[in-house]
Amino acid sequence: MEQVIIGVDIGGTNTVIGIFGLHLSLIEKFFKQSSELSIKNPDRFIQSLALEINRLVGRKTIICVGVAVPGKVNGERGIVELATNLGWENVALATDLSEILKVPVKIEHDVRSYTVGEAMKGAGIGYNNIVCLTIGTGMAVGSIVNGQLIAGSDYLAGELGHDTVQGHTQACACGKVGCLETIVSAPGIARLAAEAVSSNKKTLLQEVNGEITAFDVYEAGLKGDEAAKEIFKFVGTTLGRKLATVVYLLNPEIIIIGGGVAAAGDMLLDPIRKTLEVECPYYISDLKIKIGELGDMAGLIGAAHLAQVKEG
Repeated sequence: MEQVIIGVDIGGTNTVIGIFGLHLSLIEKFFKQSSELSIKNPDRFIQSLALEINRLVGRKTIICVGVAVPGKVNGERGIVELATNLGWENVALATDLSEILKVPVKIEHDVRSYTVGEAMKGAGIGYNNIVCLTIGTGMAVGSIVNGQLIAGSDYLAGELGHDTVQGHTQACACGKVGCLETIVSAPGIARLAAEAVSSNKKTLLQEVNGEITAFDVYEAGLKGDEAAKEIFKFVGTTLGRKLATVVYLLNPEIIIIGGGVAAAGDMLLDPIRKTLEVECPYYISDLKIKIGELGDMAGLIGAAHLAQVKEG
């Protein structure tokens, strides 16, 4: 009977389930709306997830399961201590899911899982010192130092998005004001665009019907819109200044940027590179800065690999 490893990436909107061979080759990938799995009720969600996994796997034999989860994740104890956007607190996800499926389950923070995925199969192949950012609704960082994934003393390593940007007072969901992710995120870019429009700047964004999105800003930038390009320059420069501290602290070989905003490509990367050239002149010649290669597969691969390591 075929043996498989399961990778799961839980999000507030969608939960993705991947079925992998023993060498992490993808067999099938499935999307399920998290609401259909009762995401707001963790006990019911775990039961629904287990049923869905068993249904998808059929007659194959599950060896282990890895789950990527947003929030404060204690991977050692298998507990999601706090996942604000899911409404979860102290959920024994690994233990409960393992009891139902009768196989080992490993859980990890979604960005750390993403980082492992890119290191294993994506832009980070061949590097032992990696910093990986995901930029979407929010932003966070995963890091691998000398081949070791860093979680921190209280599993909160990497929350760079909540470092304050001096002079900025936009409220953040965390309760602070001026957090980096109020600028470097899809909502942050959309807000900056709305401010440009309200200030009557000459821009193609004036023509957008309805609420402006980060993708609208990207499209306008591709068409040469100066206001849109200026927004991405500001976002990239602001991020680059924060990354300079990370570079000095960790001396990574590569910085990988993923998440929905990474689709902006060089429109975002160029100001990051230029800022780091100024801020870190003795580091930049050997530092690679790349867009992630795996998209939403990175979290699945990372989760599956971490489960395989634990199981082994």
